[in-house]
Amino acid sequence: METLLVYYPNTQGIVYVVDSTDRNRMTEAKEVLHNILSEDERVPVAIALNKRDLKNCMAKEEMEERLEVSEIQKRDPVEYF
Repeated sequence: METLLVYYPNTQGIVYVVDSTDRNRMTEAKEVLHNILSEDERVPVAIALNKRDLKNCMAKEEMEERLEVSEIQKRDPVEYF
């Protein structure tokens, strides 16, 4: 899978927005996020849960688990909100 960073040279950081109501696409979201972070040119990442005002949204802890944030944090600092 090709990463988005090739299209944006000199990227200073990424805000990765995840739809907190779309549990069916979390595997895809995780794969894309981990692919971006596997690049040699690493950049700071902030993960934002969108649609948190809806009743069926994921909790922050569920998002951490589904995106495997702990694996990312072993090698890179990640902020999430």
